[in-house]
Amino acid sequence: MCFSPVASFSASAVLATAGVVAIKESKFTPKFPFAMIPVFFAIQQFAEGMLWLALQNPENANWRNPSTLIFLIFAQVVWPFWVPFSIMRMEKKQPSKKILQIISLLGCMLSIILLYRILVSPVSASIDCNHIFYDLIVPQSFVIPVDIFYLLCVLAPPFISSAKKTSLLGVIMIFSLIISQLFYTKALISVWCFFAAILSVVIIYILYKIPKSDRKDYQDFRNY
Repeated sequence: MCFSPVASFSASAVLATAGVVAIKESKFTPKFPFAMIPVFFAIQQFAEGMLWLALQNPENANWRNPSTLIFLIFAQVVWPFWVPFSIMRMEKKQPSKKILQIISLLGCMLSIILLYRILVSPVSASIDCNHIFYDLIVPQSFVIPVDIFYLLCVLAPPFISSAKKTSLLGVIMIFSLIISQLFYTKALISVWCFFAAILSVVIIYILYKIPKSDRKDYQDFRNY
């Protein structure tokens, strides 16, 4: 994460464990994409741990660009689509499901745009005041609309979903964003992703809060 390689690797290990538990609880059901979120965060935090090592040790410089790219692909490309998509797959009520489908489509379009930006624009990472700062050179007019759509895709779905306790995840994500913006503005990408990653263990709580009667109603994931 933004504080040290130890923090990143420790977070990755915790999240990987949480991911295994979540997947075991949800395999072969529409909950599976949602259960994959801690696993994806584990990969993302591991990549940032490798980036820390690359930035701190010249002999590991070859890891710098791949680690930066992997982290940013998860932070800016995966999440705008995967969050609404994974919540949409769990949704059983049609009005909410339709809205989540629209947001998933918007998220997919945004992910394609952001992937293009990462691949064609200069991207760099550096250590600044014990945090990792990601520098993406883009026009300022591009930043505001992208940020708005990004936050819509990531923060709105938990509140739209009728699945039990998903709003708790939304509240936690908003709170962590506010803290990151207030105290770690320059390293916002790194810090918010770390907080969101650690707090994503609440996904296990959400999965286990789905009533057993609802679990039985889920169709087999392979036929969903």
